[in-house]
Amino acid sequence: DAVRARRVATGADLEEYAYQVAGTVGLMLLPLLGVSEEEDVAAARGPAIALGQAIQLINILRDARPDAALGRIYLPRDEMAERGVDEAAVLALQCTPAYRGLVAHTAERAEAFLGRAERGG
Repeated sequence: DAVRARRVATGADLEEYAYQVAGTVGLMLLPLLGVSEEEDVAAARGPAIALGQAIQLINILRDARPDAALGRIYLPRDEMAERGVDEAAVLALQCTPAYRGLVAHTAERAEAFLGRAERGG
């Protein structure tokens, strides 16, 4: 069913999803940023992917409420269960303390990706 397809099972799945939809965008930006020498591209690859992943996680958090209103939840089911976040409550747009904790955890994950991008790997 289409709604169930809009769920992410694990934190690792979320990171893979972020790579697939935005990590590759970071890579596509390298030529636009003037990174063209083979060795420079190799060095910038990891940070570019990390930047894209961070941006995607931030987008997920930004859009969490409108996505939930449409029956979509992009936060990992395993992390929801660990924190006691009820899927029905999320879809009902209820912002519980457990949900806020999961959002904070996801923001920390995005910050970690930003740190990797900034440090260069």
